[in-house]
Amino acid sequence: MNHETVQKSDAKMRSSELRTLEILGYPVRIVQSEPRFKVEVIVKSSNFDQVGSPDPRVGCTLLFTCPDQYPQAPPTVRIVKKRNFPDFLDLLMLTEFGRLKGSGRGRQQIVRMVTKARALVEQMARQMKKELRLFQDAEELDVL
Repeated sequence: MNHETVQKSDAKMRSSELRTLEILGYPVRIVQSEPRFKVEVIVKSSNFDQVGSPDPRVGCTLLFTCPDQYPQAPPTVRIVKKRNFPDFLDLLMLTEFGRLKGSGRGRQQIVRMVTKARALVEQMARQMKKELRLFQDAEELDVL
């Protein structure tokens, strides 16, 4: 394949990946298209938009910067906005992204990382909910 054909193929894959994220329900915003493609993706727990929910809501915004060779070369990713997001979740997520980058050359790497981030966010929301319930139960015992 010549250089122009590879660029067209990569552009089609990038476009397909953005459509996939939108179909899956992730808010996506293209931050920059040249010289480096940058896209923000919001990842949030399923209850995040439920105003007044007593359950903890967890969310973050991921900023992906794609090199010229993307998807053959992995994107860099930063967690730029956080809500109810402990430091260890930040570290865990970035560690998982590093693992996924090593095994995803030539594939929709951003989709894979966003999907993993969503699973980690949901897991954190469940853990926080459980801890909140335990705390509330302990408070009730003190009242009696």
